[in-house]
Amino acid sequence: MVAFDPVDALHAFKAAIVRDPQEALADWEGCDVDHQESCEACQWKGVTCYPKEGKDQTVTTIDLSQENLSGTLPSELFKLTNLQALYLFGNKFDGPIPDFTGFPRLKGLYLQDNSLTGTLPRSVSSLRKLQALNLRRTLIDGTIPRDIGKLLVLKELDLSHTELTGTIPPGVGKLQDLQWLRLNDCKLSGKLPSVSGLKALKMLRIGHNALTGTLPPFKAHLKSLEEFDVGTNQLHGSLPDDIGALPSMKVLGLNSNRFTGSIPPSFGQLQSLEWLELSDNLISGSLPATFGDLRAAKALYLAHNRLSGESPFAPSAIGS
Repeated sequence: MVAFDPVDALHAFKAAIVRDPQEALADWEGCDVDHQESCEACQWKGVTCYPKEGKDQTVTTIDLSQENLSGTLPSELFKLTNLQALYLFGNKFDGPIPDFTGFPRLKGLYLQDNSLTGTLPRSVSSLRKLQALNLRRTLIDGTIPRDIGKLLVLKELDLSHTELTGTIPPGVGKLQDLQWLRLNDCKLSGKLPSVSGLKALKMLRIGHNALTGTLPPFKAHLKSLEEFDVGTNQLHGSLPDDIGALPSMKVLGLNSNRFTGSIPPSFGQLQSLEWLELSDNLISGSLPATFGDLRAAKALYLAHNRLSGESPFAPSAIGS
């Protein structure tokens, strides 16, 4: 069997490009007798190799982000078995995403802001070293692979602004290294999975979907959580009493749901809170006196509820 040449994969990638207005691939020349010097693929634009010198160089990074490239992603590209990072965001790639099984060492996959279609391949769960997966603002549909919880070192998962449907797999709640979770502006349904085990989580955005059920309890060990946004869903029930046990919370979006009951006094313990969105719910009662302890608050949106009584804030601090 003839060994696969990484240069062949790069040539296949270039051949799949139908438009390169910025001539980003101008130096990706063929490896014929008359162009031996240009066979040094590690010198091509956007290609990084390791080690930097020597005969044993291998392609570890491809960065052709925001080059206005048009075309498809050929399957040959995914035969670069030593690739660790692929940055192709901000282009005009279309067509499906090839199978991921050829990327055992991949740590970062950034394909956002393209016109990619089809489903997220189930083989994504085989990328056991993957730390970042970003497909934001693509046209992918289907469901989130159930085995995505096997990506145990994943730190960033951004599938926002896509056509994804179905439920959020429970395995997402097992990604203990996860810091940024963005699934907002999709067509997801079902219940919100528990995130109490995501001790490293800093941001959770799952707003603008069709999620149902109640909020899972917050736990005191979510000490890094700075943003929690589940606005514009179909969530109901009361607000968790332990919500005040989030010392780093800066942005809390619970608007446009069906929450009922009163605002727990523990809200006043959110000393880092700058932005609170509770508008367009069915919340009743008066504002707790502890709201006056929210010294960092810049904007509170409480309109279109059933609240009564006086506010501990100046009128300018509360959005209508």
